[in-house]
Amino acid sequence: MTTNPHFKVGDRCFSHYTRDAARGISGWGTIKRINHTVRNAVHGVTGDPLPDTTWYDIRADEGHIELCDDAHGTDWNMARIVPPDIAKRYGHGDDPAPYGVDEHGTPLIMCKCGIATEPYAPCGSPECQVPYVDSLGD
Repeated sequence: MTTNPHFKVGDRCFSHYTRDAARGISGWGTIKRINHTVRNAVHGVTGDPLPDTTWYDIRADEGHIELCDDAHGTDWNMARIVPPDIAKRYGHGDDPAPYGVDEHGTPLIMCKCGIATEPYAPCGSPECQVPYVDSLGD
């Protein structure tokens, strides 16, 4: 059965494969590019068919790029990346930067008109001169 990739460019994800708390690597990142999709693969030992999987270039919140796959959402135990709701379900907590991070790893926030922007800075729209910071507890 052919399936579609689970993530789109710009989506947030979590990877328990890349998380390394001792080195300060959170496992959280943003999809930057769809790298490639593998279809019709079989297990190397059993010969059983494997689910389609897409590999993505992910910009980790800490700034480096990782290459991880999604298992097309058919088996989250096999996937190297999962969406934020699945990460939370498996005990990894909430996404610390649901709108992504800037080039310095600073979490972005959502301004009042719905454009992700840098922390405490308005998006530039004349209708939105005050950032939306309720999610930060301010």
